[in-house]
Amino acid sequence: MSGLRRRNVAPDEKEEESSTFLEKFRELDAFTKITEEAESPQTSHGGVCTMFTFTIMLLLLLGEMTVWFTTTKIKYEFDVDSEYESKMHLNMDITFNSPCHMISAEIVDSSGDAWGYSFQLQEDAADFELTKEKALERAKLLKMKESMTDPNMRDQLLREGHDVKHLEFSRKKNKKMMEQGMMHKVVQINLDPNEPQGCRVWGSVELQKIAGTIKIQAGGFGGMGGIPGLSGGLDAIMGMFMMPMMGMGAQIQDGKKANFSHRIDHFSFGDPSSGLVYGLDGDIQIQEKENDDTTYVVKVVPTDLKTFKFQQKAYQYAVTQHVGKSDKPAVTIKYDFSGLGVSITEYRESFVGLLTRLAGILGGIAASSGILANVLNALS
Repeated sequence: MSGLRRRNVAPDEKEEESSTFLEKFRELDAFTKITEEAESPQTSHGGVCTMFTFTIMLLLLLGEMTVWFTTTKIKYEFDVDSEYESKMHLNMDITFNSPCHMISAEIVDSSGDAWGYSFQLQEDAADFELTKEKALERAKLLKMKESMTDPNMRDQLLREGHDVKHLEFSRKKNKKMMEQGMMHKVVQINLDPNEPQGCRVWGSVELQKIAGTIKIQAGGFGGMGGIPGLSGGLDAIMGMFMMPMMGMGAQIQDGKKANFSHRIDHFSFGDPSSGLVYGLDGDIQIQEKENDDTTYVVKVVPTDLKTFKFQQKAYQYAVTQHVGKSDKPAVTIKYDFSGLGVSITEYRESFVGLLTRLAGILGGIAASSGILANVLNALS
């Protein structure tokens, strides 16, 4: 009986197509292939380059990772202010080198509102000269303002939220005043001769977001020093006769005219307890001539602050100052609101971006070290 014989079977057509497909990919291989005999021998130069390369790569890797975890960036975006009909607070704390009864003040916006604004401010007798503690606080504040001109330092302050001791004290103090209702107290002028010869004008006033003017001038009758409740009738008639005479007399005391040298401890818009640093904080203006009218032109920009530590709606401003002449000494602050708002956002580079940058850096170092090793081997 003859043995069984295996029949030759032709290879499957699908296997042939798969083999042909893989062969085409092999032909696309652009990487050089060498035999073991063609490998270059290991050298001391190559060992030194390898150690040096891996050390540099490790240090750069750790450095880039540390920078990524500890460093953030600040992004500025501009958009139209959609909350133009909302209201916000004007916060001011200004000390003048004249008694309170020689000073009058009023706030008038472009709609004509004035009376209600002025009587939300407070007048207190105060010394114009700074104590040692106040002088140190002002020096710290001015140093902080100077740092704000450096973009890198400004971004760092934004991240930290201006968390400084004297600003924290100011924040708590303003918050306490708001809780006690002192910011909206009707003005009481104390004419006690033993009181300090300066006047502190301070308070927080709710304003519409439209242009306006704050006028503080010599003369005890105006927005704050006027006769409360003047609405007509006998009071109005008395006011017409009394205010011109008494107002002029209030500019002079004991033969001395009102001195409008002033110190701006704080001037801001928005939350009175924000604790942020603003352009006029800490400024001092000395009156050089008799009827100097110091004018500040303030352009307010609505600002949204979004950092990893806090989020806050604030109102930054740019200010220009000039001194002119008037019939009596005065301080005029003209403010207006920008139609554009700015959003300041703190962010960190994406992790994918970090990996991409690391791949480029480490790959470049590896390639460069290979070239260096070949050069050293050729020279040896």
